[in-house]
Amino acid sequence: MTRMREAELVWNAIMLPRHRVIIWLSYQDKLLTKERLLKLNILTDGNMNCCLCELGVPETELYLFSECEWVTTVREKLATWTGIAFPQKPSRSTLKWIRNKQRRQFRKEVGAVIYGDTIYYTWQARNWRIFRKLNVNREFIVLQIQKKLR
Repeated sequence: MTRMREAELVWNAIMLPRHRVIIWLSYQDKLLTKERLLKLNILTDGNMNCCLCELGVPETELYLFSECEWVTTVREKLATWTGIAFPQKPSRSTLKWIRNKQRRQFRKEVGAVIYGDTIYYTWQARNWRIFRKLNVNREFIVLQIQKKLR
C-alpha cells in the first residue's frame, strides 16, 4: 500500500476541519461536480456548465478549481499577496507540487492552507450560486483568506 504524503499537508493543525474535508474530497476526485453527477447517473437540472464564470464551459473538477476565470482571479490576487503562484493542475498534482517545494514543513503547511481555502471557498461559492442563487464576490473570498492568515 502506497503512502499518500500529501495527506500530511491536508490534515494539519492550521487548516480548518471543513476545509480539510473539501480539499481531501477534491484530492480524491470525489466532489460532486456536475460532471461527476452525470457519471453517477444522478439527475441534474440539465445545465452542465460552470455557474461561476458562465462562459459555457462544462463544470469539471479540473475546470472549476484550476481554469475557471472566477478561481483564476482569486488565485492571482493571493499569489500577489503571498508570493506563491500555484500551478493550474488538479488538486492531487498541486498538493504534490507544494510537498516537493524546497521549503520548511511549516511553510508547506501554510501553502496547503492557502490552496485548501481557495478550493473550499470556490466550492462554497459554486454551491451558493446553485442552491441559494447568490453571487459571491471574489474580493470577499480573498479578504477572508487573508484575514485568516494574518
